[in-house]
Amino acid sequence: MKPPEKKKVLPVSNIAELGERQEACLIPFNGKVYYTGGYNNSMNQDKEYNDLWVTEDFINWSKLMEPAYLIDSYYIKYALIDDGIIIFQPGSWKKDEYFFKIDKDNRITKLQLPQYEQIIKNEVFQYYFDHFDERLYYNPYLRWIDNELYLLDCYHGLFKAVDGKFENIYRSRDVFGIRLASNYQEHNGKLFLIAGGISEIANLNYDGYCNDVWVTEDILKPAAWKQIGKIRPSVIAQYGEEKTRELDEYRRDIYDTFPAREYAVTVSFKGKLYIMGGRRKMVDLSDGKEKYYWYKDVWCSEDGISWEQIVGPEYDENFVPPGWKLLELYGD
Repeated sequence: MKPPEKKKVLPVSNIAELGERQEACLIPFNGKVYYTGGYNNSMNQDKEYNDLWVTEDFINWSKLMEPAYLIDSYYIKYALIDDGIIIFQPGSWKKDEYFFKIDKDNRITKLQLPQYEQIIKNEVFQYYFDHFDERLYYNPYLRWIDNELYLLDCYHGLFKAVDGKFENIYRSRDVFGIRLASNYQEHNGKLFLIAGGISEIANLNYDGYCNDVWVTEDILKPAAWKQIGKIRPSVIAQYGEEKTRELDEYRRDIYDTFPAREYAVTVSFKGKLYIMGGRRKMVDLSDGKEKYYWYKDVWCSEDGISWEQIVGPEYDENFVPPGWKLLELYGD
């Protein structure tokens, strides 16, 4: 008789101290990962985070600065420079507003314009902010290809910048489905689209959150996008092979990756992909009310297919945390 497998004991982490935030930013630099920005406007809250944290293992987090910026801004970007990295908030700059630099000795220096002004203006997100009136989405994926600017928005699709406007190349609905609050992550020469929420729901028993992963080596070709990952054994056991194949046509939360969520953060660090945080609306069994469950976990993968949890609570076979249930758990 085969002995039962021992469950992995996850380490104790202070990740909860980071708070419950969406659209934050993970920044890899000099053997460390910095965490900053983000906000929370859910369930009658309205909070912008103006701090800077650092980790080397995603388990132990240390707060370095608060406040980190003036003015407050949850939308944070960064640019590499010769002797370090500058971290700033794209947008309109006014007198006395400041940002900061981290050098290769991990020293932090607060800065003000006109320091590094040209670098900031040339950084692709600031260039987008300064030169284009049409805002398709506040946090798109932007890339220069052959001296032309392309914008990938998981809700609308891929666009090319032409004369101060964006012309559509292909639509999201024709590739990976219209979605919101997903993550774009460059890793090992490929672009990954990870998690998020679906805005068009094909089945009333599906709440629209995603734990799927897509990858491409050529964003200009819609056919180059591939969905990767395996369906969870618990889903196959519940529905059988035939029904599961039907679910795979429209469900985006049935994969054996990590709990489905929107507004997570991702980073490529030391050869692995990491995803942490985010939220999903569930039922709190303590009072029976619908609330956002904010994930305080970290998952990693080398290839985007096989994922390992390194921080967080113990989930059941359908990735549901203790004391909660999904709004509709695989209804017919």
